[in-house]
Amino acid sequence: MILWGIQTLVAQKIEGKFNDYICQIALEHIDGRRTGDPFFFYNSVEAIAIVAKKLIDSKICTPSDIRIIAADKNDSYLKKYANNALFIESTKDCKINPKKITFVTAKAFEGCDIEQEEGVTYICADGRKKHTRLEIHTKIPQIVNRIRNSKYKDTAYLLYTTSFTRDCKTKGEFKKNAK
Repeated sequence: MILWGIQTLVAQKIEGKFNDYICQIALEHIDGRRTGDPFFFYNSVEAIAIVAKKLIDSKICTPSDIRIIAADKNDSYLKKYANNALFIESTKDCKINPKKITFVTAKAFEGCDIEQEEGVTYICADGRKKHTRLEIHTKIPQIVNRIRNSKYKDTAYLLYTTSFTRDCKTKGEFKKNAK
């Protein structure tokens, strides 16, 4: 347990397909097996597009159920690779119009206040992707305090995979896995 203005940080190493696990969590929130509205803090528009497309294509939710907070330049990418009805939104919209699922990129990891009473924090760190790895000393403390008024603010969930290089014990193993 690590304290950063929260009571509990639940860390869970994901062994299977990372994005499929995120889809499963979203489904569990939508069908009531988990309470609250998930906020996935995930610094990969590409991965967010994959997850959103899977959720929409499988009829788990519609584009209007999903909020994506990212840099505006990513809007065309989302429309092309996920769904034409998805678009980049603002953190201000969270309080006014809560949605079932929210994805947040690094644009809002720091300095943005999100207000949503039902917000549940999930920090997504896929060690296999360089841009989704998180500096634990700087990013996680910022992320866990983004949702200001959530009734679930005492707990955050860290979903992670490790880099393939952690499993390498020799230079030869590293070279073999790097190919």
